[in-house]
Amino acid sequence: MKAWALLSKLDSRSWESNDGYPDEIGSTYVYDSGVANHLRVQVGDMILLRDSRSIHGVSRIDRIDTQPDVKIRYVCPRCERPGQIPRKNKAPKYLCRHEACRNEFDKPLPLEVPVTRYVASYGAQWQALDGALPFHAIEPLLDNAQQNAIRRCDRTAYARCSRNSRCRSHPPRRHGLVPQREDGGRHLYEYAMGRSSFVRVSWNGTGCDAQ
Repeated sequence: MKAWALLSKLDSRSWESNDGYPDEIGSTYVYDSGVANHLRVQVGDMILLRDSRSIHGVSRIDRIDTQPDVKIRYVCPRCERPGQIPRKNKAPKYLCRHEACRNEFDKPLPLEVPVTRYVASYGAQWQALDGALPFHAIEPLLDNAQQNAIRRCDRTAYARCSRNSRCRSHPPRRHGLVPQREDGGRHLYEYAMGRSSFVRVSWNGTGCDAQ
């Protein structure tokens, strides 16, 4: 059984080479056969949903459904490869990042690419963190492939980091975390990382500590 950190940008998407994915936080994660590690994610794996700033929550995958699909991929008009760099203060707007090309252009070329679409359902065991843990606290514990939306996560190291990380956020949702006790005016909550591993979060009305 593996652990994965899954990137979900939702309304703040800035995908360079495609139109993104219709994720539903707390329910489903959508990806396709063009995504690195798509064949390695399995039912029963632990997942951590995150964006570029914070962690949305954790769960385990209940089911993975697949179907044929067509994906619109935006590519360089010359070499027909994805990976254009948008430029704010220079025209044309885009530069192809590939050294053998380096084409400059104003509009990427849309190409229809056949893919297999995967929908991972995880709602049954979803436990929301609501931003109580910042992404920078766990980023060193992921694999080094920063460009990937699906990254392998070290579960043991992640639990250690969570105990020592400090964050500022709104209170965790009570339906996602289990209240343990009050300690000096602080409410303590607990969520499961696995069958025998837990991370505790305390809240005093202004901030929280992952312990």
